[in-house]
Amino acid sequence: KTFAILLVAGKSTRFENNVSKQVFLLKGKPVFSYPLLALAKSKVINEVIVVSNDEHKSEINNFIASNKLTNVCLCEGGETRQLSVEEGLKCINADPDDIVLIHDGARPLLDEEIIERTVEAAKVAGAVTTFLPMEDTVAFSDFEEHIAGFADRTNLVKIQTPQAFKYAVISEAHKLANDSLATDDCSLVMRTLMQVKLVPGSKKLAKLTTIEDVNYLETFIK
Repeated sequence: KTFAILLVAGKSTRFENNVSKQVFLLKGKPVFSYPLLALAKSKVINEVIVVSNDEHKSEINNFIASNKLTNVCLCEGGETRQLSVEEGLKCINADPDDIVLIHDGARPLLDEEIIERTVEAAKVAGAVTTFLPMEDTVAFSDFEEHIAGFADRTNLVKIQTPQAFKYAVISEAHKLANDSLATDDCSLVMRTLMQVKLVPGSKKLAKLTTIEDVNYLETFIK
């Protein structure tokens, strides 16, 4: 089986006027609805676990019910991203070789091609993440006032979600974690000395972080 954990419990501290980006209307639809529908209707996903906070539970539950998403359940998130993933994992009854796909709800424009590509790669590699090559010049700053030097971007990439893992891999990585500061699950898995395979991502998977990102994302929505 393949499970998906969709994280929509973030606090949106950098978004406009502290408005929650999870329920912000993107082309008239709440941000969380885009990846949720993509995962719930995917041909390769059996069950979707939405990790939310109390503030959005009612709206998400209403959306699940009105769209008759029978393969979706809701659970409460933790104080950090890592703890929210752990809560999602607790809701899964999986075998060791089952696949768990993890996606940030703030990356709304998820599609079936990316889902299938990530899941299929995880079946072989055990741990994968989507990525984009680094296109910009990368520099080190001197307290954000001056350029202190330049980085060789040859081997630099931008990590995205979805990320996918065999259940045995991701559950063990979280059991061994001794803090709640990990910004993604690949970093936890790599602490177990397991390699994480890179899978081509998409510019459409850009993260909604500030209000300036809205226009960019809307250009991809038909």
